[in-house]
This record gives sequence, structure tokens and C-alpha cells, in this order.
Amino acid sequence: MTDTPQAPEPALPAHLGIIAAVRSTIGLALMASVLLISAGRVDWMMAWAYLALVALSLYGTMAYLLAYDRELLAERLRVHRGTKTWDRYLVPLIVFVFPLAQLVVAGLDHRLGWSPPYHIAWQWVAWWLAAEGVVLIFLAMRANTFFAPTVRLQQERGQTVISSGPYAFVRHPGYIGAMVGNVSASFVLGSFWSLIPSAFIVVLLILRTALEDRMLHRELDGYADYAARVRYRLIPFVW
Repeated sequence: MTDTPQAPEPALPAHLGIIAAVRSTIGLALMASVLLISAGRVDWMMAWAYLALVALSLYGTMAYLLAYDRELLAERLRVHRGTKTWDRYLVPLIVFVFPLAQLVVAGLDHRLGWSPPYHIAWQWVAWWLAAEGVVLIFLAMRANTFFAPTVRLQQERGQTVISSGPYAFVRHPGYIGAMVGNVSASFVLGSFWSLIPSAFIVVLLILRTALEDRMLHRELDGYADYAARVRYRLIPFVW
């Protein structure tokens, strides 16, 4: 299979905010249903705390993009034929399969008591770390108007190298936020066993970082010079 040539993008969809709100609500409802049905109860405080953080992230980001970067919001709602072939396989695993598996395991763990209990204070610390991951993703998105959900070169939008905000320190800050938020979610939900699907997400994100970085070196003008200045992809002084 080869990557399909990119076609010009359509104009901004009508009722962009409604489309984004509906999609966010469906995603949030799916997460809540999977988590609470697996747990067999609805009076689970840390589950609701986690879902509140997810809701804040989804609707807060949507509100910001509606006000300040509608083109990026439209970009994030579209399905693109120009997505790299390898990313068509990675995205469903990173966004859907393993995150839902993580919630199922966490819910069953809570119901059946697989993991030993630990003090709720540590769960709130984990919630704070998850929130920090959300903030980092938002800062990366605010700095980078090309923060697309799939990997492709956005030629029709005139994609350029972004080196401001968190991109001044690492080349893929959004992935750090995603990893921190995902791993922290297991601790918020009190489930060590849910770290197993979470580990798969982290590994796939690292793989995606390497593949995307290689693509940008090859296809985006100026990226090699940027990479020479900002040496690390994910973790300063490490990689």
C-alpha cells in the first residue's frame, strides 16, 4: 500500500462547534460507559475525577480552538487521505484499542480487587500529574497550528517548522503529555494491572515519534536545521 496523494482540503465545515461538541460527547460517554460498567458501580469517586479531567480537556480545547484556531479544529475533525500508511495502523491502537483496554482492566480491577489499595492522597497526586500531561498537550497545540491527529505533511495549509512554546525544548512535546497523562490515569484509578495496556500505548507513541520525526526530516523544509538546534525528541538529555 502506498500513501495517497493529498487533495486540496474543503472549506471549514458549517456548525464546526456542534460537530466538535457531538464527537467529544460521544467519546466521553463511551469512556464513562466502559469504565463504570467494567467496575459494576457508578459511585466511584476517582473514576468521576478522571472523567472530569477528560471532559475539561476535551471541551476546554474545543472552546479554545473555536475562538482562536478554527482551522486546526477543522483539521482535527477531518479524515485525511494523506495520512501515512503506518499511521493508519498506529492511530486506532493508540487512540481506541489500548485506551479502552486500559479502562476495562481498571474497572475490573476496582470491582475484583486485583491491585493492593494505596492511600487516596497518592491518587490525587496522580490526578495532578495527569492534569500536567493535559496542560502540556494544550500548550503544544496552542503553539502548533499543525497539531493534527494523524501524521501527514499538511502542504495545503502551508505547514512550517514550529519552534516556539514547548517545541523550543523538545521536538514532540505533545507525545510527552500523552504518555504522562496515560500512565498517570492508571494510578488515578488505583489499578496497577491497567499499566499493561498503558505500556503498549507508551511503546507505540515512542515508535510513532521516531517514524514521524523521520518523515519530517525527509519532507518538511527546515526541519533538519530545527532538529540540529533542538536535539531531543521527547526527553531532554535522554532522547
